Amino acid sequence: MKVSGLMLVAGLVGSVPQHGWALERREKHEPGDLSVEVFVTDSTTAFAEWMKPPSAGGPVLRRIHEAKFDQLVHGGFLVTGYMVDPTGKVKFAVDVRVRDPHGQVIFEEQNWAVHDGYAGVRGIIMAKNILDFAVESGDPAGAYRIEAVVRDLISHQQAEGVFQIQVGP
Repeated sequence: MKVSGLMLVAGLVGSVPQHGWALERREKHEPGDLSVEVFVTDSTTAFAEWMKPPSAGGPVLRRIHEAKFDQLVHGGFLVTGYMVDPTGKVKFAVDVRVRDPHGQVIFEEQNWAVHDGYAGVRGIIMAKNILDFAVESGDPAGAYRIEAVVRDLISHQQAEGVFQIQVGP
C-alpha cells in the first residue's frame, strides 16, 4: 500500500443541517458526546462541497465500500460532539491508523489532523487533512481498515471511528 500523503482542505466545516449529509449516521452529537465518523470516497470534489454554503439539502458525501488495486481513494474524518472553550474555539486532534486484511498496521500517524479554530457548538467539522491512498496490486486483496481516534483537547475525551473498504482486482 502506498499512502500518497495528505491533501490539506483549506477551510473548516461549521454547522450543517441534520438531514444534509449522506452517511449512515446522520445525527450531530451533543457537546460532550464526542464522535468521529470515518468515510472513504473516490471523489476529490466531495471535500470542496463541504466548503460551499449549504443548499437546502446540505452537502452529500458519496461513501464507497469497494476499490480496485491502484485506485486513488480519499479518507475523511467528520467530528461532532466536541466542546467549545470560553473564547468559542474548538480544539481537537485526530490520530489515524490503517490496517491491511491481516490486521497488520501499515500506516499510523499521531495528530494527523489538528483543529484549533471556531465552529458551531452543535455543528460537524471535517478534519482538514484528507488521507489519500491507493493499495497496489502486489499488496493483499481484502478488507482494509481505517481507524481514527479523535481527542478533544478541551474536555480531554476521546472517541474512535472505523471504516472498512474492500480492495481487490
